[in-house]
Amino acid sequence: MPIFRLAPIANDLNDPDWGSTAYNGTCWVVADNADVARLRVYLATLKFADASDHHAKPFSPWQNPKLTTCTVDTPPLEIREGLVVGDNGQEFPCPEPGVEPMNRSGSLSVYESTPQPRVRTD
Repeated sequence: MPIFRLAPIANDLNDPDWGSTAYNGTCWVVADNADVARLRVYLATLKFADASDHHAKPFSPWQNPKLTTCTVDTPPLEIREGLVVGDNGQEFPCPEPGVEPMNRSGSLSVYESTPQPRVRTD
């Protein structure tokens, strides 16, 4: 199975969507395709927001091609299936794509098949 490298684009870490993730560096993940790679990194690095916060929730930067790249790569370190591995060696357990913890309305989302990445349109 291919290994994907995801990385922030050109120091654009000021976007509010970066507030939704616990990691903002280059990382690698084993996945069938780029959409699944993006989803796995999103799920593995998700930061939950305070439920009392009624402001619009940010989208994951890992699912936004305007904020992150996602390419097949040969990483400089070992990448095991089931983990997202950062360039600093930090490991994040990677849930199977199929259940997204929270959707925009704050409820659980279950996918029947591989989801398409969610991208802001504004």
